[in-house]
Amino acid sequence: MERRLAAAERRIPELEAEIERLETEAADLRAQLELPEVATDYQRIAEISEALESTEAAILPLDQMCLR
Repeated sequence: MERRLAAAERRIPELEAEIERLETEAADLRAQLELPEVATDYQRIAEISEALESTEAAILPLDQMCLR
C-alpha cells in the first residue's frame, strides 16, 4: 500500500504539468472561438468546440488523480 502511495505521490508533479498544459490548450481554443474569422465559420466552430470538449474531458480525470 505504501509503495502505491509513494508512486502516486511521485506522479503528482507530472500530472500537474499535464493539467497545466491542457488548461493552456483549452484557453487557446476558447480564444480561437472569439476570433471574428472563426465566429463566421460554422465548420471551424464545430472543430474547435469538439477539440475544447475533448481537452476539458481529459482534464477532469487528471484532477481527480491529484486529489486522491
